Amino acid sequence: MFLTALYSEPGSLFEPVRFKDGINYIFGKKDADNSRDSLNGVGKSTTLELVDFCLGADFNAKSTSRLFKEVQKLKDFYIVLEFEVEGMEYLVRRSVDSPRKLEIGDVYSTNEYDLKEAKQKLFDIIFRDLVYEGVLQDSWYRSLIGFYLKVHKKQKNEFVDPIQYLTSASKIYELNQYHLYLMGIDNRLVCRNSDLQNSVKDRDAALREVKRLIESNYGVGLKEANKRLDRLKNEISKASGLIESFKLAQQHKNVEEQLDNLTKKIKLLSEANFWDNSRLTNLRASAEFKDDLSTSKINGIERMYAEMSRELGAIVKKTLKDAIEFRKKLSKSRESFLKEELDKLTRDIALRNQEIENFDSQRAELFKSLKVKSAFKDLTEAYLYVGRLNKDFVDLRSKVDTYKELEESKAQWRAKDAQIAVEFKTFLGDISDEIAAFGKTFSEVYDSIYSASQSSGFSITQSFSNSKQKVDINVSFESEESKGWNKGRTLVYDLAVMLNSIKRNLKRPRFLVHDGIFDGMDKAHFVELIAFVEKCQEDGNRFQYIITLNEEGTLTQNFGIADDLTAHKIASQAISVLTPKKKFWTSGWQLK
Repeated sequence: MFLTALYSEPGSLFEPVRFKDGINYIFGKKDADNSRDSLNGVGKSTTLELVDFCLGADFNAKSTSRLFKEVQKLKDFYIVLEFEVEGMEYLVRRSVDSPRKLEIGDVYSTNEYDLKEAKQKLFDIIFRDLVYEGVLQDSWYRSLIGFYLKVHKKQKNEFVDPIQYLTSASKIYELNQYHLYLMGIDNRLVCRNSDLQNSVKDRDAALREVKRLIESNYGVGLKEANKRLDRLKNEISKASGLIESFKLAQQHKNVEEQLDNLTKKIKLLSEANFWDNSRLTNLRASAEFKDDLSTSKINGIERMYAEMSRELGAIVKKTLKDAIEFRKKLSKSRESFLKEELDKLTRDIALRNQEIENFDSQRAELFKSLKVKSAFKDLTEAYLYVGRLNKDFVDLRSKVDTYKELEESKAQWRAKDAQIAVEFKTFLGDISDEIAAFGKTFSEVYDSIYSASQSSGFSITQSFSNSKQKVDINVSFESEESKGWNKGRTLVYDLAVMLNSIKRNLKRPRFLVHDGIFDGMDKAHFVELIAFVEKCQEDGNRFQYIITLNEEGTLTQNFGIADDLTAHKIASQAISVLTPKKKFWTSGWQLK
């Protein structure tokens, strides 16, 4: 991908910018040699932010702060970026009036896409590499384009680390995916590791959240959660039983009246049993009395009458015998009657006792119903109560089960993590030739720009200090080589990635934007860089190196053999020259 042109439609917003091969200066120049006007804020970074805007940057105060501040000025204008990929010309058109829409096509026709679709489309055009064997995802688009388009952000400290080029908070194991792709090295194992580490991050976050919810909602720790589940289960069972009792109670509208009736019946039955038990006692006593005449007494009566008259004695004896027989018959009849009465009373008392027991059981159930009614005002309230218990039970149980499952997954994760760590040793051996080739290119860039030093290094090694990232991509310099040490590392590494892409004919962008990278760097290295880029162009290595530069504090020093690299010469070669009197917006604004 090569940048071709940046302009507005209508064309009165700013002066069009035409990009070219080699060095592309966006130059901040003084209006006069003795001018003290600042060259900051003239629009150098704004130019590059417009490129980023066209390539899908979010339009907000954080991502595109300069444009967002000028939103009123940008209304009713389109920003247009033309670029080339593999000999094909493309065009992107975007407006702040509809920042969620992008038009993509060529100079003859375009199609409109929403921002998400547009990023996927631009990814396919710029990065999709059918030859690359590793992992490549369209969701990486903005992370990948950010490597080539480093525009100064007011709240971001650029060029701190060439590997952590997005933000210092970016995870190295994620960035390693992008770097291996940019170098054309198979990144599948690195992606597997990144996916695993992200799953762990998500799992650990879920564990913390589940634990927090249990503690905040139920006031107990995980150890007490299972006990709480048992208590809830018992409460649900108990409440459900009460509901069944309540249902029974609802079938009897006048429970109190029924209780009174049952009590009266029990009282009557008990009274009847009392009197029958009294009769039973008396009858049993009567039954125990035996109506027997002794033989001696009968003989005495017979002798008494016989002494008076033999004939009278015979008559009395016969009459007495008949009387005794009659009395015996009468006694047997009495005994039979008493037995029948005793049996009848016993049966009646037993039946009444059974009735009393049944009525007493009914009365106990009714008392229980009254107790339930005192617990619940109505059946709806009872169901709501059980519903709340069930909800708490299900909610707590699901959280506890989720926590247990997440904890169990730790063992599986450790096994996978250990396996990946073992595979990395073999992996680094397999890509050793590619690492060496890239290291050679890195050294070429370093030696050309930092010719006075021979201490630099590039390596990809297994990480033992950080188990998550598994590999370290190392870009090392001597810290005393320049006051812009980290900027120098970024400069060399980024150019090495660019030249490696050219040498291996990788489908990667052929432009590189370094906004403000030379601020604070040794100016002698700037001269060496310019010579190196020009040499690369002469050798047929076509690419664009786009930089912002201020005349103030950058080009006023004596560069010895490079004295001909004057502000005038740079201004004549620059794709955009901005001054305090001819700023980016005002210069174009005057072209109405």
